[in-house]
Amino acid sequence: MDMPAFYDKQRPVFFAANIALCFFFVVQDLWRARSAWDGALDTNLAFLILLSIAGRARPLWLQWGAGLFTLGLQTFFLVNFSAAA
Repeated sequence: MDMPAFYDKQRPVFFAANIALCFFFVVQDLWRARSAWDGALDTNLAFLILLSIAGRARPLWLQWGAGLFTLGLQTFFLVNFSAAA
């Protein structure tokens, strides 16, 4: 099986699922906080923006940049929000 071709064909589905999941996280944060902005909501909005960029961008450097920035945000989220619990 040609995996790069499979990935290119299924790429919109992968990113649409991730964007929908991140959108639901933002809605859940807004519902929970009753329109009060907190750090988790900012992080989830950043994830939504980065996933949108990575999913639609064609230049490879932009995809890698969005992926690395997402990795940094996930590390930031893990350190800041799991330590508070």
